[in-house]
Amino acid sequence: MKKISAFSGRNFRVEESYSFHKHAVLLSEKLDVDSLRPLVEEYKKSFIALGDAIDEQTGITSVRYAQNADNARGAAWRGANSYFNTISKYDPDKKFKESAKAIQILFKKYGVLNSLSMHEKTGIIENLLQSIRDLPASTIKSCSGERWIALLEKKQEEYIVAAEARTQERASKITGLVQSAKTKADNDFKELSDTINAMAKIHGEGPFSDFISNMNILIENQKKVARQRRKSAPTAKGDIHE
Repeated sequence: MKKISAFSGRNFRVEESYSFHKHAVLLSEKLDVDSLRPLVEEYKKSFIALGDAIDEQTGITSVRYAQNADNARGAAWRGANSYFNTISKYDPDKKFKESAKAIQILFKKYGVLNSLSMHEKTGIIENLLQSIRDLPASTIKSCSGERWIALLEKKQEEYIVAAEARTQERASKITGLVQSAKTKADNDFKELSDTINAMAKIHGEGPFSDFISNMNILIENQKKVARQRRKSAPTAKGDIHE
């Protein structure tokens, strides 16, 4: 029988927890089961309260600022990757195709960014950009890729600035307000998950099959982020661990 995997938010930083609950709430809102609506609404309220607590804690919302900056550089990476991939395969100009392929090979070499921690993404993107810079200048120009590389460099720098602001705010302990809001969102997610698992066991997983599969993918991705962050960097002051 399918069921939602066990999940604990204890080892996640504030922005990681916020990001997880944001996506989990969006999935939960798609549930078309009347008896679950009160639990979904309560969970949604907890998520909103977590966001409000983060805003109050950070003042200039540096946690969300860093998350938004990371999303923006991710979009720049995907746009550049798609551009060079398309040109390398389909452009009728042989010179264009060869130049784009040289750059696309580097994107493949460093791999996709999915499920990586923000810290790891920074290192991978920086290595990618440096490898591209090491190519002959004519390579980028030959496939009109300057604007995509410039955009990725710009978004990488903006993230680094945002991450520094976030790190400085972590110098002080996470307030009880944020911790309490985070715990409430974690608990409400667990209550919703436990209820769905119980209903699936009693009535069959049919109505919940897609939801359970999608939620388990989200949970596994979040666990990978935490595992990879712990491997790649020492615990930072201000990280949340219960």
